[in-house]
Amino acid sequence: IYLGVTSATAANLLSDYEEGTFTPTLTGSTTNPTKSSSSMVGYYRKIGNVVFIYIQMSWVLSNVGAGDIRIDALPFTANSAIAQSIGGMGGRGMGVSDTTVVIKPGAVGNTTYIAFGLYDQNAVPAGESRMTHSNLSTSSNGVNMYITLTYMAN
Repeated sequence: IYLGVTSATAANLLSDYEEGTFTPTLTGSTTNPTKSSSSMVGYYRKIGNVVFIYIQMSWVLSNVGAGDIRIDALPFTANSAIAQSIGGMGGRGMGVSDTTVVIKPGAVGNTTYIAFGLYDQNAVPAGESRMTHSNLSTSSNGVNMYITLTYMAN
């Protein structure tokens, strides 16, 4: 598809478009959490090297695992040269101990996973860290999480 022109020019060629579903997985950087029940689905659209994703997840854990919390199995490897990604999340059941902390999901360069940055609004940049297994719970109420993310693929 050529965009915005009446004759074919390389600069206006849209040659890479794809959309579909994927199955995200909850993992830990050291030990994976153990899910007693879960529902996880992801949707993506890729235009050129820009990837848009939407993830719906819910789970109940019997073990929180260890290390940083990750959502694995993104459909495309994130570009390390353009490691910035823009995302947001909502849901319930994830715990942070401070009301000034913001949770930011982001695709990690040269990987196919999302990590969660914790940013303390009162201590930036020194207050930046990763969300870890200690922010998960084995409550029978479980967790619901919804993530939207835009990132650049390799």
